[in-house]
Amino acid sequence: MFDVRHPESGESLQVERRRSLVASLAGRRLSAVDCRLFSSSPPVAVLLAAALGGLLYTAGCTTVIVPPVAPKQPRSVFLIDHGRHASIALPKGDGGIVRYSYGDWSYYVQVETGVSEASAAVLWPTRAGLGRRELPGPLEADSVQRHVKVWVEDVYELSVDSQRIESLRTHLDSIFEANRETRVYNRTYDLEFVQHPGAYWALHNSNEVVAVWLRQLGCRVSGPVLFSNWNVERLPDESEPLFRMILGRSKKQEDGDGAG
Repeated sequence: MFDVRHPESGESLQVERRRSLVASLAGRRLSAVDCRLFSSSPPVAVLLAAALGGLLYTAGCTTVIVPPVAPKQPRSVFLIDHGRHASIALPKGDGGIVRYSYGDWSYYVQVETGVSEASAAVLWPTRAGLGRRELPGPLEADSVQRHVKVWVEDVYELSVDSQRIESLRTHLDSIFEANRETRVYNRTYDLEFVQHPGAYWALHNSNEVVAVWLRQLGCRVSGPVLFSNWNVERLPDESEPLFRMILGRSKKQEDGDGAG
């Protein structure tokens, strides 16, 4: 087979086609330096193109959160939307707040944001990090947003049971303490990180992990969570007039069906 070269770049046309495919999925033009990985490893290029295509397919989908109805001991937690990823803030018993975050160790914690680190974080399981930072009160969305020193697109306040909060915070703190010897401080994100035992990749990214945390808090989470695109839907409480009205109509309909 002849090795046909591009007339301007002098590269193999196969390399050029792979670059065009990945660039079209990524929405930008990739440079020759960025594409060294693709020219030397065709299977990686195909995998990356497929992964990008799958990620972009779900980019416009919304993740729906339904908080628990009438928790026994209600207390607020905060889902923090940073635009591309999310973190969570949980209250402490002393009135303070603790923010937790999860991400790839190389790309997120060590801020090594090159092409190889980005593709590795997406394509296959890599080392992950758990971030933690204590914040002052009060327990309000405005206060959380004011004290988080990175971009915040939105803060969602969710009311959940305080026992579930305590259980999740204890679990996350135990992971942090068990891996304290790996602790590093990231000035960019203003978080202390330790290595997390769960591997990071596209289908187990920060948003996926935050969704797991929300479920542990008693929330229902549905829809794809590859991207930080959240929508909170609250069910009416049994004591609310809307709930009683819907329940009354439902009972009338059941009585009518039974009479027929």
